[in-house]
Amino acid sequence: REKVDRPASWLGLPVPGALPKLFEYFKVDNVDALKRLIDDDVYPIPVPYDNPPTNDIGCSLAFAKGGEGGAQDERTLTAPGFFEDMTDPALVETFPWPDPEQHIDFNKARELAKNAPEDMARMGIMWAAHFQDACSAFGMENALMTMFMAPEMFQAVIDRITKFYLDCGEIFYEATKGYLDAVLIGN
Repeated sequence: REKVDRPASWLGLPVPGALPKLFEYFKVDNVDALKRLIDDDVYPIPVPYDNPPTNDIGCSLAFAKGGEGGAQDERTLTAPGFFEDMTDPALVETFPWPDPEQHIDFNKARELAKNAPEDMARMGIMWAAHFQDACSAFGMENALMTMFMAPEMFQAVIDRITKFYLDCGEIFYEATKGYLDAVLIGN
């Protein structure tokens, strides 16, 4: 409850396509320079998740079926999902759930956290969007209907998604222990 010189600010996580225009406008050539120029207070430390083509923890569960909006790097909540027509909770393990130990680089996570500027709030980015992913697993409309018509199926899927993110978190938070000031987990 101490007075501060100004409200805290955070640039957020601009999409890569926005960076060239931000650099041009602010006359800088990298994100760190931009953050310093605008007095950004937060330094994000993303989970180093290796899953081409996106290499993003937020896109690690490839539920979308092929077709429009179905590519992993352009998925939408309205695209048909892997569990679209399933109602039997026993089928939850038919999805090829990724193993976080094979995709998260423990040493890189530690290095990113250890090398983050100490004069900024160091925020771990564990984009664990449980509900969003559950909707993607069925397709939004089907997810909402499954919640009503086959709640055991929806529960089985969201429980398995939660387990995945808990496993990811265990690796990431152990690697970054003692270095993070805050965490962003999605929804």
